Amino acid sequence: MEKESDPVEITQAIPAATGSTSSSAQVQAARSARSFSEMIGPCPDPIDGMKIEADVSLEFRRKLDKSGRHYKLLKVIAEGGFGRIFLAEDLILGRLIVIKSLKEAHLDRTESVRKFISEAKLTSQLDHPAIVPLFSLDTDSTDGLHLAMQLINGITLKEYLKQARAQQPVFGRSYERSLQPRLESFLKVCDAIEYCHSRGIIHCDLKPDNIMLGRHGEVYVMDWGIACPSGTDRKGHLDGTPAYMAPETLLEGATNPKTDVFSLGMILNELVTLRDPVTGADSREVIEKITSGQFEPSRPRNPKQHISPALRAIIEKARAADPADRYASAKELASDIRHYLFNEEVSARPDSLIQKFMRFTYRHRYASLLTMAAVFCASAVMALYGARRQQSLAAQVTLEMLRRLKVQLVTERLASEVGSRLLRVREQLNGLATSQIIEQNLPDASVDRSPFYLASDFAPDSPNRPPDLVRLPFYARDISFGNAAYFKPDDMPREKLAPMVKQLRTSRRQGITLICDSMDFGESRDLTPETLFRRFRENGALLRRITYLMNDGTALRYPGMYETKEEIRCSWLDRRKQGLETTLWSPPYRDSSGHAVVSCWMPLSKSDGTKSGLVGFELCYHKLILPILKRARAENFETVYYLADSEGNQLFCSDDPGFRHTGEYRCTDNTLQKKKFAHPEWIKRFLSGHFPQFLARLEDGQLVRVSMSRIPEAGWILIRLVPPGTADMIDPDQDKQVRKNIEQDILLEQELLTW
Repeated sequence: MEKESDPVEITQAIPAATGSTSSSAQVQAARSARSFSEMIGPCPDPIDGMKIEADVSLEFRRKLDKSGRHYKLLKVIAEGGFGRIFLAEDLILGRLIVIKSLKEAHLDRTESVRKFISEAKLTSQLDHPAIVPLFSLDTDSTDGLHLAMQLINGITLKEYLKQARAQQPVFGRSYERSLQPRLESFLKVCDAIEYCHSRGIIHCDLKPDNIMLGRHGEVYVMDWGIACPSGTDRKGHLDGTPAYMAPETLLEGATNPKTDVFSLGMILNELVTLRDPVTGADSREVIEKITSGQFEPSRPRNPKQHISPALRAIIEKARAADPADRYASAKELASDIRHYLFNEEVSARPDSLIQKFMRFTYRHRYASLLTMAAVFCASAVMALYGARRQQSLAAQVTLEMLRRLKVQLVTERLASEVGSRLLRVREQLNGLATSQIIEQNLPDASVDRSPFYLASDFAPDSPNRPPDLVRLPFYARDISFGNAAYFKPDDMPREKLAPMVKQLRTSRRQGITLICDSMDFGESRDLTPETLFRRFRENGALLRRITYLMNDGTALRYPGMYETKEEIRCSWLDRRKQGLETTLWSPPYRDSSGHAVVSCWMPLSKSDGTKSGLVGFELCYHKLILPILKRARAENFETVYYLADSEGNQLFCSDDPGFRHTGEYRCTDNTLQKKKFAHPEWIKRFLSGHFPQFLARLEDGQLVRVSMSRIPEAGWILIRLVPPGTADMIDPDQDKQVRKNIEQDILLEQELLTW
């Protein structure tokens, strides 16, 4: 063979040639190898050992064609102990070929002739691109033996590795990338060996010396002189290079596909790390190291160079000392290398879950990039949506808080207005009771000769009726502002009332003042007697009657009007007046005119501190709760108002028809009938200190806001039921445009506010 080619030129040609076949194409070829083989047909049958048996007789050689008839020797290009290699010319086709000739000294040696002829027969039956084809086996006039074969323009792998060691080293990831041309050439060797194994032939002498690299990326496996069928026992007559022989071959003479795989593993380690397979002073030491598994490490010779753990795992598995740990075939070894070149998982080092995910991502990198872009866009959209949603939720929470505040402020204001009226009435009543004590201690030398009238004197048929009686719709009877109506027991003489009349003479002077003071003047500044009386006739006043109930059974009612004892009796007061020490408020009831009233009572004391009776004010219930009625009317009665006491009794409901119109002061017994509030648990919850406003669903399924506030002056509780979207609206336009289902939004806002 020609060995005079420029090695540097060949080295530079290898990457260029190998680069023409991409690693992806190699892997794709590996993936489709099975289907491709099935399409072509079954593999050739294993080579019959009888076909490669050599006929060493002289007669066989004389039957061969004369070499000089077809070929012309040009020069000797190589010579060894066994034969010579000539560059020759094909006289028929005009091509350059190589002729390998057995030396004359070996022509008489039967074993040498047998090996030469066997190699020729074996090589001629191996049809593979990586195996040098033979043209003919010829003889000459001296019965010599000559093999005509293809001329290979290239260098051996050993020479290539020698040049690679001498070149400028490459570090880091660049070094591992520089291995790709070498590994692709190695894959061609694996393919050739796998083919031979499929034919039942074991090479037995694989080493860098026997691998040729052509100028254009060709790879050839050479020197099949000691190749033999798989299973041949070579114990006792081993040929080959010990540094590349498998331990079981050295110990037992075994020949099988795994022994060639071991040789390929040693070559692969040398190809990758640029280290010798095994170092030793002599062959004996090399054999000892091989059999004991003491190989050169699978790390680059230069410590600054690195290779991946996957490639190291492939090397270690291929050259494993135990055949059971080794690749079963050259095909498996080549498959792992192709997976490594394509950045896929290798069987020698299975991936972890993270590595599997990373490889999957890399293998589908375009889809992964699109997925990542989609996820990023979706995340950005969700982030923007979340920010907008957060702003919307914050706005909703703010809106809900404003609604709560608005509703509660109205409830608190109404309760405060009613409470301030009650407080003023109580202070006036307290002042009246105090004035009686002062009046008792003042000296009075004058004699009060003004007449006084019993309640019976106000009767329509009485001849003693007071002269100043007038009829007002606010009382529905004739009344006198200048006189009070007195009551006495039937057995008490009229003269016995004189001390009481003298004691309570201030009621006649203070009564009209207190009644006028309880009138609603609005913004008017005209306070003349005529204007006051006209307003009283039209609208009445909060304070209707002043009542004194004495312990001796006498009583006084101002203004005076006709009433019977039964009409002024109050069973509720009879049960509670005993032991009364402070102010007492009654529930609403009907007075003698059929008017809804509520009364406030306080004990009367003498100058010595003993109780002499009770003094009380009867208040117009409509006037007392007028702020609530006005608010309910302004809200078109969509909001329902309740007044209840701490015991859960309902005192007032804006749904009662008797309270719907402020000008109608009379009411039926049903309006003021004592009843329990429908939801006593709300009152208990409120009195236990819970938040005064919450959402509740009524029996008919309607959702309402419940707002509550105390009226501590009378021990009452004001309760408002506000349907969502009515009195709780902040901005009607916004609520109509944005809030399509206000009940659902209110519930959502309630949860958000709680959160």
